[in-house]
Amino acid sequence: MVDKSMITPILRLVLCMVFSIFLIGCRSTITKQASPIATIATTATKMAVSDARQYQLSIMALQQLRQDLGGQPFLNSSLSNPELILSAQLKSFINKLTKQRPSTVAQLLNYTENKIPEHDQVIRLRAMIGHYRSLIDIDWPTLTITRYRLGQRHVEIGKLRAMLVQLGDLPTPLSNNYRTDIFDPTVIGGLKRFQLRHGLDATGQLNSATIKELNAEPVQRIKQMQVNLWRWFSLPAQLPEHYLRVNIPQFELQLYNAGELAFNMPVIVGRTDWATPTLSTTLTRITLNPTWTPPRSIIRADLLPRHNKQPGFLNRQGFELQQGSNINPVRLKIPAPQQQKLARLLQHYRLVQVAGPRNALGQFRFSIVNSQAIFLHDTPAKNLFSKDNRAFSHGCIRLADAARLSQHLFKTDSQLKTIDVDSILRGSETRSFSLTEPLPVFITYHTSWIDSMGTLQLRADVYQSDQG
Repeated sequence: MVDKSMITPILRLVLCMVFSIFLIGCRSTITKQASPIATIATTATKMAVSDARQYQLSIMALQQLRQDLGGQPFLNSSLSNPELILSAQLKSFINKLTKQRPSTVAQLLNYTENKIPEHDQVIRLRAMIGHYRSLIDIDWPTLTITRYRLGQRHVEIGKLRAMLVQLGDLPTPLSNNYRTDIFDPTVIGGLKRFQLRHGLDATGQLNSATIKELNAEPVQRIKQMQVNLWRWFSLPAQLPEHYLRVNIPQFELQLYNAGELAFNMPVIVGRTDWATPTLSTTLTRITLNPTWTPPRSIIRADLLPRHNKQPGFLNRQGFELQQGSNINPVRLKIPAPQQQKLARLLQHYRLVQVAGPRNALGQFRFSIVNSQAIFLHDTPAKNLFSKDNRAFSHGCIRLADAARLSQHLFKTDSQLKTIDVDSILRGSETRSFSLTEPLPVFITYHTSWIDSMGTLQLRADVYQSDQG
């Protein structure tokens, strides 16, 4: 709980200044900013105003901040009420600031400047929010599912064309009004562009998924982008030169080397009931020809039911019971499908899937530091990477090209570059190697971002996290 005596009007005001800087995407001093909060804050810090006036200025700044952030720092609180109900996110930030107990506003500003993310996504998203605010007053059309033929004329096509122009998926409106309502190659191209940046199949037709995204009003997109602005606070203010990032809604891994994207690949993440968590951690170890010891939750929910419905399933998949050390364990074959018998054995044995072509982890496992048994790994089920929605796992992250990540890590590690990986993979022995320098890993949840071409990319809120 935040100490209420610490949240003085002037501290509230300074916090508004801090978040104003964040929203603008700039770390220069507050007096150089042009936002309404900056004007209010500068007045308060330069003048010896009364406590009552400080409080009034604080409320004005909070009102402006709430408008900019879509209400994110507060949980259904009244801005005219001194007892502000702060979100857990803002409480945590306040606690970090107040522990420093700075004696002056200048000291507080100096401290917080180093906490503001420098990521260009902040600046890009903020600019895109500004563009979408210019669309709020437009009477946004609602389209219905219709399959149009090339050259067909319909009034709904004119609405579609106008929407694509406003959203930047088509160039400026046609000067020839006669063609406005015609389903021509230009409209199809704009529709495909729209579908691609929403993570949809680029069919060029108005299917249900495309209609849903087109009908989303600009104010909905503004709220989505505001939520994603806040998520940049979960990352370091300055990202390292070399790091790996997995963006869950994007179903993609990105490897950055010297600050530049080295390569990317599709991934499979946890399904909605086994959601992959967001993490800031490090990759510390690579295992070749890994075995898999599933946690009890997966055994109970998935493996035991399949064992009982499909006699011999666990044996066919290379599972066995082990007891004792991992180096030279006592091994026991899986018994016939009698759930109670196997359940009793699992009180004394662990269920292990041996290395091989059927192993769920494939040929590579990449261990990351965390307390939730999450790691990255290869998979023999490559067909699932062709799906648009790739939330299929029990929480771990499956890689489309694990061999490429392994090759990069071995090649760039001074102590591991001489390892004959291919020779090890041709055998069946499980081998693990610790990285000389752990690789920073960020597992993020961004449903909106601006790509390198300045285009707004949007993805489905697979875990419904934008709503909360």
